[in-house]
Amino acid sequence: MNKRVTGLLLGLLSSACWGKADIGSPGDLHFTLSIRQGTCELQERDLSIDMGEVKHPGRLSPGQTLVSKAFSLVMLNCADATKAKVTMDGVADANDSNFFAVDEGGAKGVAIKIVDENGVVQKPRTTDPTAHSFAVTPSGGIVSLDYTASYVTTASTVSSGAANALLTFSIEYE
Repeated sequence: MNKRVTGLLLGLLSSACWGKADIGSPGDLHFTLSIRQGTCELQERDLSIDMGEVKHPGRLSPGQTLVSKAFSLVMLNCADATKAKVTMDGVADANDSNFFAVDEGGAKGVAIKIVDENGVVQKPRTTDPTAHSFAVTPSGGIVSLDYTASYVTTASTVSSGAANALLTFSIEYE
């Protein structure tokens, strides 16, 4: 009885190994994958930077700083970012086009100067359309672009009043 089972198994194995069955033309495997960089998100899209109040200091000369305040443009979920480019749009000051003008109808002879953490002036896009570049190293996916805003005198006479301004900014990252 043992011999018959062994012979039967050998017969089945031999026909399976030596018998070729044609199943048609070969098939294809198609693989697709899309890899994309994560999208950075602004922590705050609208920032209000309260510069406080300054008493008129009397006689001034152009270029004097009246008040300064640090602020940051913060992006989240930027684990892969290595470079950020910032442009700021706003009206250039009539006396010094490197600075941003304050709204009409208020103080005169002052403008807003924006400087990055390395001391480089962020100019109005209408003055210099070149984006302001930062090399970035995200920490926990967070990128902080640090600036200081200052109200500076652009004329020898400064009139009192509101010195407000609205600037828009855009950030491109790689």
